[in-house]
Amino acid sequence: MMDGTAKVFIGLGGNFVRAVPDTEQAYAAMRKLDLTVGITTKLNRGHLVHGREALILPVVARSERIQTTAGEQFVTIEDSMSNVTASRGVLEPASPQVLPEVEIVCRMAMATLPDSRIPWADYAMDYDLVRARIADVYPALYADFVERIRDPKGFHLDVAPRRRVWLTPNGKANFLPLPGLEVNDPVADPSMLRLATVRSHDQFNTTIYSYNDRYRGVYNDRMVLFHERGGSPRTRAAAGAADRAGNLQHRRPAASRRRTDGARLSDAARRGGRLLPGTESAAAAGLSRPYQRHPGGQVDTGARDRHGCAGGCARGGRRVSNPYETLGVPASASADDIKKAYRRLARKLHPDLNPGDKAAEERFKEVAVAYRLLGDAEQRRRYDAGEIDETGAERPQHRYYRDYAGAEHGRAYGDDADYAGYADFAEGDDPFAELLRRSAQARAHRRGQDMHYRLPISLADAINGTRTRLTLPTGDTLDVTVPAGIVPGQTLRLRGKGAPGGEQGPPGDALIELDVMPDSRFSQDGEDLGLEVPISLREAVLGGPIRVPTPTGHVDLKVPPGSDGSSRLRVKGHGMPRRGGGRGDEYVRLRIVLPKGGDPELKDFVSGWHAGQGHHPREEPQA
Repeated sequence: MMDGTAKVFIGLGGNFVRAVPDTEQAYAAMRKLDLTVGITTKLNRGHLVHGREALILPVVARSERIQTTAGEQFVTIEDSMSNVTASRGVLEPASPQVLPEVEIVCRMAMATLPDSRIPWADYAMDYDLVRARIADVYPALYADFVERIRDPKGFHLDVAPRRRVWLTPNGKANFLPLPGLEVNDPVADPSMLRLATVRSHDQFNTTIYSYNDRYRGVYNDRMVLFHERGGSPRTRAAAGAADRAGNLQHRRPAASRRRTDGARLSDAARRGGRLLPGTESAAAAGLSRPYQRHPGGQVDTGARDRHGCAGGCARGGRRVSNPYETLGVPASASADDIKKAYRRLARKLHPDLNPGDKAAEERFKEVAVAYRLLGDAEQRRRYDAGEIDETGAERPQHRYYRDYAGAEHGRAYGDDADYAGYADFAEGDDPFAELLRRSAQARAHRRGQDMHYRLPISLADAINGTRTRLTLPTGDTLDVTVPAGIVPGQTLRLRGKGAPGGEQGPPGDALIELDVMPDSRFSQDGEDLGLEVPISLREAVLGGPIRVPTPTGHVDLKVPPGSDGSSRLRVKGHGMPRRGGGRGDEYVRLRIVLPKGGDPELKDFVSGWHAGQGHHPREEPQA
């Protein structure tokens, strides 16, 4: 893209220009293209950076159903715990012309790889075929993928490190530096540190679902800089240089900048970005977010601490600061250390010892409020978890992306979700979330999903009918009555035996595709069956009755005199079931078998059979 070789960019979801580390270079490269195509379910800022011509095309979303000629399909998702589950949409697609991602990829392959032997068209219609091929390629992880994914709880990938097993020569986890880290020459300046980005807890690929990172104890902010624990002289020198830099973007070479939207470096000791207990020394500085949108619609341009307060919250007209900072203790401080800090400050700031000093009186009140919170073990735990603020007041609990993507049965935006919760999920300004909110009540009455199964049956059972039991991937069973005259590939519908519906909706149906297994005795030609039956030389010459098998039992046939190996006898109505009723025919081919070991009498007869000497069957026209 940079050198002009590429002319077209097609993006299937995601936000490419924001995912590339060098933002300015990515923007410039994208704008050199002749055509950019964004195939997406939701608009993002990346769509504003495009080539000379641009298309934005819709695609079936995970919240929408996928219906193909092979039935209703579902995709699979893997969470951060290596758990793989099915994901089925609950909404009707916005238009019948909107295609799912899998079909788009398969159609592109068919258009660009016309000689490919891969069955792209089949993959587009039946996602189980794709899963079966994945299992073939990665049997250790995805064995029985098609069956295991039917479990509503999904299954965990057997990733060796998850079991603390390291498949390395020394049996240990080996950390290797990436080659890309060595592309720049070493920097002699001891104050320089290497900067790397990390993914926050509530981030999925390039999509940010909240400004909280519960893993690292950061709230209401993402622009935070961490450094090594303890802070060596080299680290402290670098942190001081960063604090003096003022603007991170001006500190970096133009060729390696990543846009920070005007973020600035500031000292974390005076601002937000406080970490979980025991890790507070890892924060060197916070990059304050330039603005943040709140439910009320107002915009705040100030830096905010972990609980959304600009340098401390105001309650009742009084500023309430971070309680740890107020007491002058780290977040990892013990209960005894907190008590000692409180007593020391109380003696120093008590109004009786500072008569007329309003500042000391206000400070004394702040210390008392801080100790009231941190001196109670349960209150301190809840404050550290972000459940309450500096005054002890309850905080509204946000819902996170994974609360929706990991919903029951792997359904995106689960059926039982409170529709009002979508405001948290989309921060109230997403038109797609508005559609979800409006349809939530309708989903409560929505019929359950139809479940698709395959049931192998014998040829005789297909003709005569049978009653059998189908074991589901979940371990449950279904009693299935197979009527007589089943056509291969025919589907039975069991009403109400599918997935459960919404809270007030009916269950779906079980759709059972009958797979008629071949019978080794017969060959098949459409609706007709073929069978080879051995006969003796006497039966061939003189004719006579014989007994032959059919799929439903035996029948008696009469061999005409003078029959040979090319003769075929028709048994009417004993073939495969026909669509619309009736059955095909069975054709019996005769095979003449001579006695084993030879027959001297027969040999003498043929030797003296003069009429037979003039018979030359290989010279006769073949039928």
